[in-house]
Parts: sequence; C-alpha cells; structure tokens
Amino acid sequence: MRLDGFAEAVTPDGTVIRTESPGLAVWVNYSRHGVGGNMAWFDHHVDRVVVKNPDEEILVKMYEVAQVLAARVQGDDGEEYAASGQPVGYAGRQQSPRPRPWWRFWS
Repeated sequence: MRLDGFAEAVTPDGTVIRTESPGLAVWVNYSRHGVGGNMAWFDHHVDRVVVKNPDEEILVKMYEVAQVLAARVQGDDGEEYAASGQPVGYAGRQQSPRPRPWWRFWS
C-alpha cells in the first residue's frame, strides 16, 4: 500500500479527475494495477476504509487489512465477506441478484 492522499483518473476525452483525502492509499501490488487505468484505491476516513467496486482480488486484500484492524468487510447491502473474497455463507452457488427497483423490472 502506498499512501498518496489523492487519486487521479483520466477520462477518454483526456480530462483529469482528481480527488484528495488524507487517508487515500493505492494498493500497488494489485494484479491489474495500471492496466487500462485500473487502480485499487483504499480510502481511510473516520472509522471506515472505503473501496469502490472491488473485485474478488481486492476483497481478499480488504479482508487482510480488516484482520489487522480487528474489523470486518461489509458491502453496501450489509453483506459481509470472508477471507476468500466471497460473501459469508457463500457455498459455491450464485449470489441471489439484488432486488430491482420497480422501474428496472424489464432488464
């Protein structure tokens, strides 16, 4: 992990988007680090470490970090994740899809 305090991304039209936070770090050993602009940013703020749209590899790293902090990995819908990067109780079956809002019933 490298504590940068900021994150930057370049949009397809070349615009640079930047955000700053004193607790913003990047996981430099992420297998997709820099590939197609991918970065694994971890943002520590108050009592949480936030990661947007983590894949399974990032969830595993999040679990390792949580163990050091005596914390847990919890998703937006309240689900918790295990060392495998899978939701707790995942038994090799597909996760049930999120309930769809009524205006998305056709997709």
